[in-house]
Amino acid sequence: MIDPVLVCVPERGHTEIDQNTWVSLTASPGFWRLVEQSIVSITQVSKQRAKLSGSCYVGRVSFPGVRLDFTEKVAGAVEAMLYFATHDAFHIEKLPSPVSDLGLSRLC
Repeated sequence: MIDPVLVCVPERGHTEIDQNTWVSLTASPGFWRLVEQSIVSITQVSKQRAKLSGSCYVGRVSFPGVRLDFTEKVAGAVEAMLYFATHDAFHIEKLPSPVSDLGLSRLC
């Protein structure tokens, strides 16, 4: 089994992706759901490259061939907020994706 391409998208930041990654992402209805819900936005940089821009969300989602890691702007911020949060302080988006541990990705 081939490991998926890892794309790290910083909170309120952006990252460029190549054509192959773009094709893989756009083939997934789940990716378009992220776009529709303003979790990520896209800009076509050239015929061969696109830019993904993160919003205020952090987390991970996997699609066939690609895993998106929406990383914190400040490392440890989510864990600190969770420590002080009440039960209704956060909204969790339910997307069909494997569950992962809290914390930074080993590769981002």
